[in-house]
Amino acid sequence: MILRRDFLVRGAAGLSAAFLAACDSRGPDGAQKLLRYAERKNESLERALLRHTSQDVTRGGAFPAGEKLPAYFISKTVPVWDEAQRGKWSVEISGLVDKPMRLTLDDLLKLPRKSERVNHYCVEGWTAVETWTGCSLREIAALVGV
Repeated sequence: MILRRDFLVRGAAGLSAAFLAACDSRGPDGAQKLLRYAERKNESLERALLRHTSQDVTRGGAFPAGEKLPAYFISKTVPVWDEAQRGKWSVEISGLVDKPMRLTLDDLLKLPRKSERVNHYCVEGWTAVETWTGCSLREIAALVGV
């Protein structure tokens, strides 16, 4: 008897081997047709499974989980970024962008804030409603020119 996990692993390995076989002695150019076909099939499967047009909407009367979210590690101290020891915190965005830049926490706090009420589904079986607030990745992408 083959377990479902073994079946999925073997199937993925088999598909990977088939795609790698497409990159034979002719090089990657010889695989472009197969890879474009696989990409189209993957995108259609993703659209069918994930339904990008539907949003997970929280129930109207749901109460925020707040402090009731499960906690698996409780620190006796809150970690603090020590600027004297580590310098000012920043995130660097570079690569395939029009305007590579380094953003500090103050820079991020100046961006428009967005709050979103979400259902948090844990793989362990519990769910909770919470509101998350911060700058959107879309704003950062527009800023650096993705």
